[in-house]
Amino acid sequence: MPRHHWTGPVLISLLLSGCADSPEPPEIMTRDAATSDVSTDAEPARPVADAVSSTVAEIPLEIKSWDDLQDWIASQPGKIVVVDVWSTFCMPCLLEFPYFVELHEEYKDRVACASLNIDFYGGAGDRPEYGRPKVLQILSSQNATMANFISSDPDETILKHISSASIPAALVYDRQGTLHKVFHNDTGEYGPDGFTYERDIIPLVEQLLRSSS
Repeated sequence: MPRHHWTGPVLISLLLSGCADSPEPPEIMTRDAATSDVSTDAEPARPVADAVSSTVAEIPLEIKSWDDLQDWIASQPGKIVVVDVWSTFCMPCLLEFPYFVELHEEYKDRVACASLNIDFYGGAGDRPEYGRPKVLQILSSQNATMANFISSDPDETILKHISSASIPAALVYDRQGTLHKVFHNDTGEYGPDGFTYERDIIPLVEQLLRSSS
C-alpha cells in the first residue's frame, strides 16, 4: 500500500502515546514525517483550515450512538468492517488516520470502514454536535469519504464498550459482523509506538479476506 503524502505543516512536537487537549484544531502529519528530516523540496506547508474546500459537503458525517453503530455494522453483510475510534485531541489517532483512509480507498469493495469520533465527553452544556465543525474540518482535509460518525454517547461510555482505557483504538469485525479484534495500546502489545495500520491492522484484514473468500 503506498504511503499517504500529507501536505500539512510539520508538528514541532508529537504526543506519541495517549491523548492531550488542544485549544486549536490539530495539524496532521504522517508517521514518516514524524521520524525523518523535512525535505527541502517538499510541497509548502498548508494549514488544515486551508485544505477545507467545497468537498466538505461530500464528506458524510452523522451523529450515532454505540447501538446505532452496531446496527450500521450489521447492515454491511459479507464485508469485513473496520471502525477507527479517534478524537481531534489525540495526536496518535491523527498520525494513523491517513493510513485508515488508504485502507478504505484500497479495499472499499470488500471492507466497510467507519470512523467514530469521541470528542463528546458528556459534561454539562456539552452536546455531540458542538464538535462537528472541527471533526468535519479534519475529515475533509483527509478526503475521508468512508462512513463517519460522531458518538452521541460520552467518550468514557465508548471506552467501556471496547474495554479500552484510551485511544487510539480500532475495531475489526468479520464478515458475519462478529467483533474479531480490538486494537489499543493499553498493554504494550504493539511496542512503545503502539499499533499501526500498515504493520498490524491491514495484515489482519487481508487474512480475514482470504479466509472468508
